[in-house]
Amino acid sequence: MNRVSEWFEKKRMEKAREEAKLLQKANSCIAAMPSLFPNDISVPKPRAHSSSLHQAISEIKSKHRKSKSKERAKPKHAGSDSEHSPLPDPDVSEKSFPHNNSPDHCSKSSKSVPGAVELAKQMELDRMRAERLQRERRERERAAVVMAKAMGLSTALADPPQTETPTDERQLPFNSAFNPELSAALAERRQRWRESKRNSHL
Repeated sequence: MNRVSEWFEKKRMEKAREEAKLLQKANSCIAAMPSLFPNDISVPKPRAHSSSLHQAISEIKSKHRKSKSKERAKPKHAGSDSEHSPLPDPDVSEKSFPHNNSPDHCSKSSKSVPGAVELAKQMELDRMRAERLQRERRERERAAVVMAKAMGLSTALADPPQTETPTDERQLPFNSAFNPELSAALAERRQRWRESKRNSHL
């Protein structure tokens, strides 16, 4: 399992390096051709609606809890008792619950729910717009690479030259058990050297 995980990790790292190279090439192509690829794609910043949205949601939840607790606190009478029970005094009911019947309370509760819904919709629209603009940016980078290849801009797509360090064969690690091809090549080279020496003496 370790070898398999190492292989997958190696492939993942190679893919990340290839994507980084492709992004670098795309950026160089976009910088070299500003008329074809104008920098007009800007991801919008998220608006500060989260605090107001959470506040509105908390207010709605608290009002819902209060209404539930008031409904539970009301005594449950039987049908016979309710028939003979006297009607409640309107003055007492208005005095005991003034905030429920006030127009300000009704207007606030009615305004808080659509406000929270509108804020949630606006945040969702902002998120979808940001994702769409990011996809457009990636598509523009891919188009830049394709156009650079089609126009023959090899300098923009060419990888930087890598300096090769000369290595001495005598300093390379050698083990015939793990590298039989190298051992066979060296055996053939030694055999040719011996034959050349023998022919020179003859």
